[in-house]
Amino acid sequence: MQLFYGSVVSEGLAVLSESETRHCMKVLRKGKGDEIRLTDGKGHLFRGRILDGHKKGASVQIIELIESKATPETFVNLAFAPTKNSSRFEWLLEKAVEVGVKRLLPFVGMHSERRKINSERSAGIVLSAMKQSGRLWLPEWLPLQKLSDAIPRVAAEENSLKIAAAQSGEIAVGDLDAGGREVWVFIGPEGDFSEQEYQLMHENGFIFVTLGDFRLRTETAGLVALTLLNSAIQNKK
Repeated sequence: MQLFYGSVVSEGLAVLSESETRHCMKVLRKGKGDEIRLTDGKGHLFRGRILDGHKKGASVQIIELIESKATPETFVNLAFAPTKNSSRFEWLLEKAVEVGVKRLLPFVGMHSERRKINSERSAGIVLSAMKQSGRLWLPEWLPLQKLSDAIPRVAAEENSLKIAAAQSGEIAVGDLDAGGREVWVFIGPEGDFSEQEYQLMHENGFIFVTLGDFRLRTETAGLVALTLLNSAIQNKK
């Protein structure tokens, strides 16, 4: 059954967003009285019944809580430079959600070739990927920011492990022990991080890791890093 995303506004009642309502009512031809599955993006899966089809947001009566996940499925966060090719950047967003990510932070570095993105479209891709993959936690989509600002902000988070993919890295990303901490992994642009950016990460306690012997595209590196980190985390549970 199709999965929808909605906000629980009170006990026993949820509301679909305008875009979700349009997809539900116009595209899939759902109507009053039809049952649907929906998630609030906070770990809950519900069975509900459509009460009305108001175009600004359909109301859904919650019939049953099917599943509840108390904590996020992963605690890996990805910070990355959007690629010049928008399709490859959007591919990374989709796959990152599918393999498991908690937060997504796009940044602009000194060597970045793309300095503007359609944030609304990107957030929509993240939402669609969550629903398509059947995940119940909606990754947080953070606003585009300068890498020089993102590094100290992430570094200020307590009890988190900060790493960056680098050709000079001596530790394999899959060998890291997160120790129950949140992990931030930074993936640089096509032109790599600058020397100043490497220095700033070093000063802020980042660990430089390797993703293997070969040079990877930005989007490939992001997916490989998430996959290896999630695998290592699961194996140490």
